[in-house]
Amino acid sequence: MKTQTRIMILMKEEKHSASVKSLLGSKVEDVPIAVLKNTKQLFQIAVTSKDILVISDELPDDSWVATMPVARKIGGFILISFQQGVEAVSQEIADKYGASAFFKAPFKSDELTSALTSLVDKLNISRAVEENTPILQELTEYYTALDRRNYYELFFVRKGAAAADIKRGYVTLARKFHPDKFRTNSEESQKTAYDITKRINEAYAVLNHPNRRVVYDKQLHDSPDKKRFDFHVKVSYSDNPEDTIKNLNVRKMVTLAQEAIELKEYKQAITQLKMAGSIEKGNTYIEDLLKEAQEKYDNTLHLVD
Repeated sequence: MKTQTRIMILMKEEKHSASVKSLLGSKVEDVPIAVLKNTKQLFQIAVTSKDILVISDELPDDSWVATMPVARKIGGFILISFQQGVEAVSQEIADKYGASAFFKAPFKSDELTSALTSLVDKLNISRAVEENTPILQELTEYYTALDRRNYYELFFVRKGAAAADIKRGYVTLARKFHPDKFRTNSEESQKTAYDITKRINEAYAVLNHPNRRVVYDKQLHDSPDKKRFDFHVKVSYSDNPEDTIKNLNVRKMVTLAQEAIELKEYKQAITQLKMAGSIEKGNTYIEDLLKEAQEKYDNTLHLVD
């Protein structure tokens, strides 16, 4: 769904709000117009960068300055001053706070409608440009296919892909669709980027986890239509005992030790495994591997004798 421009009116006097709504309703076509009762209501609305606020310097419950955190998030705001004397707002103050237009009562109705129409047109043009931006088209296309793709297809790799290829695909997508890249776009685009990022993080958490990946591959084999992993499934460590190692540095040490054992460099393997065991104490996999390396080392000494 495309984000639609809305006009919100916030004033102290109901007669002023009703008059402005009636005026805009007859001049600005196809744009919803809502009259807000107070500042609190404004803060409760999920505003977007396509919204417009028409506000007066007189409010029923607070200063108009208090609305600026919201006003700066939306497409623009028009400030109308009904006050007199020292409390009256000037053009200089309106410019300071970034008002799209400023009017001092009494003012010509045609000038107000002209300012609103120009702002609506500007936002519509901005939206049209945004929707035709290549990266946003790609964002939408990827999101549309999200539920049709399994975790491998999300990263554009085959089922038996190497861990390095999966990581490369993940990093590429994480950078391309990171929500921070869309923070100046519409609320819809920001949410789409967030949903995509959440899903690819989920996919990588499964494919980068040896045991989860084994379970997931079996799931795809048995039920190809089921694309997502069930995190309630209890994953056993029997197939990949090295996954019991929590510390990444320890994993590297064990990997080096395994390579050293294959090269028959048992003394080096023992050193690595002892360091690993001192960090992750009580890990039976490391202890068993150390025992294996020690036995093989002892056997080589026996053969020399």
